[in-house]
Amino acid sequence: MINESIFLSSIVFIACSTVYSLHLAPAALMALVCLEVVLMNLFVTKQILLFGFNATSTDALGIGAVLGINLLREYCGSSTARTTVILSFFAVAFYTVIGYMQLGFVPSPWDTQHHHFVAILQPVPRILAASLVSYITIESLEYWLYDKLYKRLKGRYFIARNYSIVLFTQLLDTIFFTFLGLYGIVDNLGEILVVSYGIKVITILCMTPLMVICKKVLDWAGYATF
Repeated sequence: MINESIFLSSIVFIACSTVYSLHLAPAALMALVCLEVVLMNLFVTKQILLFGFNATSTDALGIGAVLGINLLREYCGSSTARTTVILSFFAVAFYTVIGYMQLGFVPSPWDTQHHHFVAILQPVPRILAASLVSYITIESLEYWLYDKLYKRLKGRYFIARNYSIVLFTQLLDTIFFTFLGLYGIVDNLGEILVVSYGIKVITILCMTPLMVICKKVLDWAGYATF
């Protein structure tokens, strides 16, 4: 149960971090989303067993980034959310270019880590391309759906709107990214696809109420949030 415990702990930690960073400043949440996207692309090839199934280890980070963008859209406006998406991809592109520059250095005779970095960083350009295609497609759809529901419901029912949009768009995102980014890199692609979406559903269902609870705790403690 070690993996499951870490997984559930990461959901709590990401939810609390998302709310607290927005409490600090919108820029703090923007920075957190960028960091989550970079880490997601770094660790996505790491395979784990979760609830007895083969899965990748980064689904909670992906949902945290999506929910962070939705909070920025809800409380800071669509332009801030769009800027965050652009910044997150700039951060991943910067990480990719710098990573390949690091691989270009000829290691010294005493270096013992170069081959580990090669294994980690070589798939990054393909993963970045898959992320870019998937992320832009899904974010465009999510932006359109979010705007439509926000206007139709007059800004009410944030949790219901968040659930319905994110659950649908993350299904499409999981399908796109799994085939574009992980085909030929990981084993049991079909199992990873099904399990990854299942994990995302669990994460979404758990993380949104946790974020509401965190906000209430900060309100009770006298902090101004959102």
